[in-house]
Amino acid sequence: METIKDRLISIAKFQDLSIRAFEEKCGLGRGNISNMGPNSAIGSDKLTKILDTFPDIDLNWVLTGKEQKTVEGASAWEGTNSLLLEKVITQAEEIGQLRERIRNLEQRLEKTAGDVSTGDTANVG
Repeated sequence: METIKDRLISIAKFQDLSIRAFEEKCGLGRGNISNMGPNSAIGSDKLTKILDTFPDIDLNWVLTGKEQKTVEGASAWEGTNSLLLEKVITQAEEIGQLRERIRNLEQRLEKTAGDVSTGDTANVG
């Protein structure tokens, strides 16, 4: 069974942070998360700092491991799901920019190759 500590570690990994860096970013003392026992609770003061730093985290998921439900009972895109969605969108935008850059470079390369093939050749000998 996944613990609160496991879920906090998952959030840190998702943010590409070590546990220590996650603790620092949230304003927690060294070891507040890494030294948590498997059955340890987390204080509301620490939880508040984490949520202030990462407001999109689903508090219900951090505490229980269950996603927050909407009134209709469907899963809400909250917590780590919204972080994942945000990361996917960012990466999709970056992929689009890289594709455009590749197209531009290919066009420049074709133009350069065309200039070379139509240019004067040197007489040898």
